[in-house]
Amino acid sequence: MASTTFRETASAEAHASAADFEQMFTENMNSLYLLSLLLAGDRQRAEECFVAGVEESTKEKRVFKEWARSWTRRAII
Repeated sequence: MASTTFRETASAEAHASAADFEQMFTENMNSLYLLSLLLAGDRQRAEECFVAGVEESTKEKRVFKEWARSWTRRAII
């Protein structure tokens, strides 16, 4: 039973949390917004795209912390 608890704890630490994704979006706001703008073509749609990316990323997913940065770009695209 102790090994099961350890595996669950280790697994939870290996995956990015919603707070990790929020931090990624905060740290990379300029580049992610520019990506949204390039894809959407205008300011209004870019803002909608950016917000949708934040919402998509902060839903509970099992994404490794190492992949969180690329996952945020994927959410925008």
